[in-house]
Amino acid sequence: MPRNKILLLLLIPLLTASCSIERKIARQFNEQAGQMALLTFKTDYIFKNNEKELTLVESEGLGQWQKDSLRLEKTLIIKQLDNDSILLDFFFKAYRRELALYGVKVYHENELDAFFQRDTNSWIVNLAQVEIDEFDYFFQESEYIGFNTYTFDYMINGLSINAWFELTQVNDTMGRKPEILFASNTLYDEFQGTFVQNFLTGEINYRISHDSITSDDFLGFVSFLGRLYAGYTYDHLLNKYLDEQVPTHHRSPRWYRYDPYRKLLFNTDSDFFTPIGD
Repeated sequence: MPRNKILLLLLIPLLTASCSIERKIARQFNEQAGQMALLTFKTDYIFKNNEKELTLVESEGLGQWQKDSLRLEKTLIIKQLDNDSILLDFFFKAYRRELALYGVKVYHENELDAFFQRDTNSWIVNLAQVEIDEFDYFFQESEYIGFNTYTFDYMINGLSINAWFELTQVNDTMGRKPEILFASNTLYDEFQGTFVQNFLTGEINYRISHDSITSDDFLGFVSFLGRLYAGYTYDHLLNKYLDEQVPTHHRSPRWYRYDPYRKLLFNTDSDFFTPIGD
């Protein structure tokens, strides 16, 4: 038997054992989620970056203040954001509600006394910074039809939300610094297009269906991210627990996620917070 096949056969039982141990300990973590408490804080300000550009015709003869005003007018969402607190409350309502579905006890900033009466398995989560970027996204599609390549250029709207969380373990005997966890997600216009040919004339055109981002789209996106980042928070604590409890030689590089609706544990390659710094 070839050597590489022998090595593979030897590795399979080891990988299976690692997976089995990790899943067993992950189940223990999920079963004990009700013993965990999270005190949640949030910033009261949102950084807004308007990356919309003006054409040469639009900017001709305008001073900087006029250019900035015109660029702001071209935004779909940022120009409507005049109360950061309302939007952050909307995000955090979804975040806290989703965390509670995992069985975690969630404390608000006005419940400090009750939270600090606990002495074990307690964490502080602070949404330290939020940033919204609104921009134009250049879209190009090409298709080879007949003996020619046809290209269509189009501009759609994009909007990114970037968030930085601080995660601190209460009464950490090792005195570790708070972890900085980052996530970023983007919303685009709904856009579909295809090249079509007029069979009578042979003319090639591009047929477009384009729906720009609306206020309802944006609020739905914010609510979705509140729920998603609650899941990221829980999953981060789950994987930290695995790092601490699973023997090193059995800890795989897998990142585990938990679905509280289906009670399902699964792996992901990219759907999680990115740690920043040490």
